[in-house]
Amino acid sequence: MINLGDEKKVKKDGVTRTFRFSACTICGKGRWVALRNGILSNQRCKSCAAKLAVRPHKVYVLPSNPNLGDITRGDCIGKRVRDMYMWCTCKFCGKERWVRLSNGKPRSMACQTCANKPQNSPLYKKVTLTHNGYQLIKIYLDDPYYSMARRGDKVALHRYIMAKYLGRPLTIGEVVHHKNGIKDDNRIGNPELVSDHLHKGITALEQRVKFLENRVTILEVENVLLRESTNA
Repeated sequence: MINLGDEKKVKKDGVTRTFRFSACTICGKGRWVALRNGILSNQRCKSCAAKLAVRPHKVYVLPSNPNLGDITRGDCIGKRVRDMYMWCTCKFCGKERWVRLSNGKPRSMACQTCANKPQNSPLYKKVTLTHNGYQLIKIYLDDPYYSMARRGDKVALHRYIMAKYLGRPLTIGEVVHHKNGIKDDNRIGNPELVSDHLHKGITALEQRVKFLENRVTILEVENVLLRESTNA
């Protein structure tokens, strides 16, 4: 009499394989199953496996009112049998839908509609640098600040941030000045909005101050060297 869990070894073509008498996880039918590294190679009998293979998209159990984070098999929601799905929300529009899992994580955080929008692309607003150190981003026609775009639909990042902070596009005569002189420091409080005429005056004054500071440093070094030569 054969009992569940019994094992036997079969030698074929010089290779010995181990089989275990196990029950199908679906219909409970007992049959001999080959072992691979001590683990059953198949949990289902051939009949049950064939039934699932020919009806992969049939809804068997449709979860009612799923909650965020719920996980189910694909065959329960009319999708591929072997895939697992999680009930998630789109990070852009908030739409709830089933998302296929990959390595235990949702494959996409955006629904198909939002994922197809250019502004939701990872390349959207990609920062590039100009020859004088300013940051540029590309914007699109549906952007409310598109009127500020120049060649290549690009706009200076510090101007774009100031426009969003004010809630309106900037005009050509308005200039965004960095108080600390660091062109990529666009934290709110560092950029200030000034007129073009005033900005030219501020820039000229800052350049003059920087020149005088360098000159003072050079004179101090020359003074130290002169004292050392005099004492010698």
